[in-house]
Amino acid sequence: KSTTESTSRNLVRKKPLENLTDSDFFSLDDFIVERGFLNAYLDRLTIVGNLPEEYEGLEEPFGAVPWKIISRFTGGGWRGQLFPDRKQKLYCEYDPENAKVMRKRNFRVECNPNLLTIDQLHFLFNEILPVLKKVSISRLDLAFDFERNLSEFVFEKSVSGGKFWGKDGRTQTIYFGSPNSDFRIRVYDKKAERLAKGSEEDKEEYKAYDVLWR
Repeated sequence: KSTTESTSRNLVRKKPLENLTDSDFFSLDDFIVERGFLNAYLDRLTIVGNLPEEYEGLEEPFGAVPWKIISRFTGGGWRGQLFPDRKQKLYCEYDPENAKVMRKRNFRVECNPNLLTIDQLHFLFNEILPVLKKVSISRLDLAFDFERNLSEFVFEKSVSGGKFWGKDGRTQTIYFGSPNSDFRIRVYDKKAERLAKGSEEDKEEYKAYDVLWR
């Protein structure tokens, strides 16, 4: 009973439970066909926290995992990559001096969770996060891909935003919400973006789509 009642909260229409039919529930199959929906996934994740003092001076704070320093900060911190030989890396930044001045946490880790391997995810959630204190998510991107041209996409609420065009005059990117908002929507031509900036492998993959917007 509790499961049925919980599910009923997600219905498109509000009806007495005993009068519900299959058509009252959201149909993913119909949505895929009607909207050209392809996939949904986490596209970017940034986690912040405080690295304890006993880890501060360590050259390899997370053990013998493959590690590469990109740059060092004057206050004793660093920015680096975990798994530097992988296509998808875990980017870590430790900046204690700036953290004190700005009154923020001293450590951050960034990645694309959708592209991480099982061992990378295991390392993130079982080796890095348990070490940090005051952990929270500072950024989380949800991506939705459609085989539809979304250049006429509109948002029903009145919000700030902007629209950008390519050299051919076609809409390529639309923003809803300001960069400082808690939530922001970006709609863009994913195929055009990958053909312009992607690797040769990416370009071959995205050429297969007649149209693909994210």
